[in-house]
Amino acid sequence: MHAIGFDCGEHRGLRAHHYFVADSDFGTKVMACRIPCLCLSCEAKFDLPTKEERYKNPMNDCECWDMYKIDEGIGWNDWVQIIFRITDDCDEEECIDSQLEAVGDIAEQMSKVARKAGPGAIGAYLVDGANHIK
Repeated sequence: MHAIGFDCGEHRGLRAHHYFVADSDFGTKVMACRIPCLCLSCEAKFDLPTKEERYKNPMNDCECWDMYKIDEGIGWNDWVQIIFRITDDCDEEECIDSQLEAVGDIAEQMSKVARKAGPGAIGAYLVDGANHIK
């Protein structure tokens, strides 16, 4: 498996990042940053309504910004949007495990925004063995 989207340079690739978020707003893309910061400011960003607000760089409102700051406009813990591509030498079971993990993360994110809206809000059909709608 190959990760596409990281900046070029030393200490900027996949092995330098330890926090990955599969947000349903990005489809098959994944957001990555170096360290899962648990400060109140970073945690609060996940409750913001749009992906642009949730993953806005630089993360200069982080309580640890002084430690992560490289320059005024860039920090070591800024978000990077990446995508994973399957390569010829990729282990099929690893790929399936990765996809299951990503789907699980997407389901978790979707469950956070799902709201009960009353009777008839969710449509569902019962299907018999021959794929006929009952």
